[in-house]
Amino acid sequence: MFENFKRNRKLKAFRSNNVRCVQYSPESRVIALNAGRLGAQLGFDLVEFDGKLQLAFHGDLIAGDGEALARVMKTMWNQQLPEFNEDERLREQLGKQSHLVPSEIAESGFENSAQEAEILYFRDMADYVAGMPNVVTVTVKTSWQIDK
Repeated sequence: MFENFKRNRKLKAFRSNNVRCVQYSPESRVIALNAGRLGAQLGFDLVEFDGKLQLAFHGDLIAGDGEALARVMKTMWNQQLPEFNEDERLREQLGKQSHLVPSEIAESGFENSAQEAEILYFRDMADYVAGMPNVVTVTVKTSWQIDK
């Protein structure tokens, strides 16, 4: 009876601006979030969709809500993405520089800027976010019959 009420309350809380990251574990790709007194744990990974790599969130009902995912991305904006830096296809998609081998870094003299160019952040994937599993609820209110 109260499942719908609890679900709506949680979605409303995570759609607000008070979403905080409690714990971020890049190795296991898990984010623990709080919105008021309500908490959620989301996992994330790269998946291919429509020929592009997307950052997909899964694990809680907020992963299927676009506005809640926007708040999650806002909260995680300056956090580094784990081990996605080695994916050349992702770097090409984002228009980032590829890795430089140590001899090239030493020759160029730009050690700090080359290392900074290799790091990917959540903000780099802002245009490529999806919730998984995607659940679509369709309600038919009326039906129409077309007569010729």
